[in-house]
Amino acid sequence: MAVFAALSTLSRFRLAAFASRLASRRQLLGQGSVVDGAGQAAGGGAGVRGRGLAQAADLIDRLAEPAGWLTGFTASGRFIGFVALVVFAMSVGQEYRLGTLRSLLVVEPRRLQLLGGKLLALASLLAAAICVGMIAALLVAVLSAGSVPIPTRAWASSAPDAAAIFVNVWAAAVTWGVIGSLLAVAFRGNAPAIGVGLVYGLLGEPILATVVGQITVEGVALWLPSRALATLASGGSADMGFTTVLAVAVGYAVAATVGLAALVRRSDVTV
Repeated sequence: MAVFAALSTLSRFRLAAFASRLASRRQLLGQGSVVDGAGQAAGGGAGVRGRGLAQAADLIDRLAEPAGWLTGFTASGRFIGFVALVVFAMSVGQEYRLGTLRSLLVVEPRRLQLLGGKLLALASLLAAAICVGMIAALLVAVLSAGSVPIPTRAWASSAPDAAAIFVNVWAAAVTWGVIGSLLAVAFRGNAPAIGVGLVYGLLGEPILATVVGQITVEGVALWLPSRALATLASGGSADMGFTTVLAVAVGYAVAATVGLAALVRRSDVTV
């Protein structure tokens, strides 16, 4: 949402006037606090205008990077993870709900191999969907670049960065999918698994993060699943580096996979 808000700010300036102001954006950024203070004293008008121009300049800098056309895509990493949770939970949970797991076990009685094949198929489907999303992001970025002064020359060399973003988003989404599968097997159905997963991610974890942040060491809330996986999808952050968040995400993925395998092996299914 911040990306679209900043782009709407640019539309309020004529392109010629904005181009001349953009040349001095570094000076405006350095004087941001002075402008903001003067704007507040005068009623806030000049400060708001200065902040809008500074935010627009920062956005231009990010979009001009090699992988700038994926700025909005990486910001949606948490949403993609929730979608993966729903897809995996529906696919795994319906086998219990509809009773088709019995028929599948007749063809492939080795439960872990059956589970591995299903997860591999779902992960491949997820990879294809992410590729389609990245292509759509590129088309939107190219069309948007024609209406605002966004330098796009660096985009031609974005292949390595785009590949890294793909892997990060895919890994975070697959982890969410395994968690959804674990919930589906635990509840032996897709509806309660989806409900519990989404309620935790959208409501439960923000509340838990607030409580944890007040009663424990600052920064511990960043290690919670939803925040950690969102940080992994965005390639790390200033608060949690990529190596650290990758280790945390791997820990969640391994724990969910081990728990899922244990439940599948011990679940009562009459063949």
